[in-house]
Amino acid sequence: MKTSKVKFVEPKGKQEMVLKGEKKTFNEYYVGMENGENRFFLALGEFKRKVGDTIHYAEKDLKKSTAKLLPPPPSQVQVMKNDNKDAIQQFIIRQSMLKAAVDYHAKKAVPIDTIKDTAREFIKFVHNG
Repeated sequence: MKTSKVKFVEPKGKQEMVLKGEKKTFNEYYVGMENGENRFFLALGEFKRKVGDTIHYAEKDLKKSTAKLLPPPPSQVQVMKNDNKDAIQQFIIRQSMLKAAVDYHAKKAVPIDTIKDTAREFIKFVHNG
C-alpha cells in the first residue's frame, strides 16, 4: 500500500468492463500525487477524492500505470475511540495473532516482515478457518 496527497485529478474518458456478468461503464481519471507518482484510476461516477486529500492505493498494473484506491488503515487510536464492536474485535484479533506469530518465531532469528506475514496468515485462518 502506498500513501500520498492528491495534486491533480484529470478525467480521461470512459471504459466499459464486464464485472460478475454485468456490463459497467467506468470513468477513468489520471491522478497526480505529491510523492511524484501519476496513476490511472477507474471509478463508477466521480472520483471520490479531491486535491489535497490523502489517499491510500495499491498498484494494479505498472505497465499501464493503473492503481486501486484502498480504504485508510485504522489507527490504534481510531479503533479504541470507535464504539463499533466489530472494529474493536478486529483490533484484538490482530493484536493476538501478532503475539502468536512472535511466539511462533521466538527461537529463530527472522526478519520482522516474516513475523508480520505469519501474523497475517493466522488472521486469515481466524476469519476463514
